[in-house]
Amino acid sequence: MMLVFKQFRALGSACQVHRWFHAERIELPANKSVEGRFKLLWQPPTLSFVGAVLRNRIYAGAYTYGRRPIEVVVEAGQASKERTSSAGASTNVYSRSSRRPYWLGGI
Repeated sequence: MMLVFKQFRALGSACQVHRWFHAERIELPANKSVEGRFKLLWQPPTLSFVGAVLRNRIYAGAYTYGRRPIEVVVEAGQASKERTSSAGASTNVYSRSSRRPYWLGGI
């Protein structure tokens, strides 16, 4: 999956990454239902699969299990920190490159 991110940094769009994988005939793993059971198959990626990988926090390395956002609350001039319960609602995925992050929201 790191190759998807590497090519995205080089090419700049999910569509170009999709085209590159097909031009180079590189296959990625996919779970497919075969005769009522899921099996791991290797196949060229679809455009929706490439987009899903780029938006997925786990593949991007930006998700940490069990962590919750902390909100600073000021009451009577005193600041205190409170953990919020909605971990994924306001979390953004950031790119380390100089390009804008590939993030479509609603992850």
